Amino acid sequence: MATDHDPIDPALRDAIATLEDREPATDLWPGISARLAPRGRTIALRWPVAAAAAVVLVAAAVGLTRWTATTGGVAVDVVASADATTDAMPEAPSFAAGMSEAETALDAAIARLETAVAEARPFLDARTEAGLDTALASLDAALAEAAAAIDSMPNDYDAYRLRTALLKRKLKVLESVAAVGAES
Repeated sequence: MATDHDPIDPALRDAIATLEDREPATDLWPGISARLAPRGRTIALRWPVAAAAAVVLVAAAVGLTRWTATTGGVAVDVVASADATTDAMPEAPSFAAGMSEAETALDAAIARLETAVAEARPFLDARTEAGLDTALASLDAALAEAAAAIDSMPNDYDAYRLRTALLKRKLKVLESVAAVGAES
């Protein structure tokens, strides 16, 4: 039957005519309803409730931030100075104390990895070892420049960020070389 207008095969028409409607032997609805039932617990929030929840969360975050800042957050020394070209404006807070802990941890990790890299050096080919020496010399020079910038301007946030980023980069270089040495 290619289209709806084609005549039905007489044998098929006779077979269809002998079919009769009857109830299924078992009730099918329990299986169907079980598949249609929602799985798990769902929470339906309307937009006003969701907006109110967001406001509460933001207010709680602001309150927690203020409470932390006033009752035992990180102690920050404020240094006031007068610049000759401006009115007496205080400088930004010095956060050297907070940064020194992070840098101490990075320095300790770098020292451990430098030991591992020293053990891995015999397994490196000459080209890789030369590239490693060049990379480490470049990072050490950049770290020295960042340290000089910090010494000359202790409240320069960018110098601290640069030094931390350089320490992390050196850490990654040493980790990759130590991993190669560990595999050898």
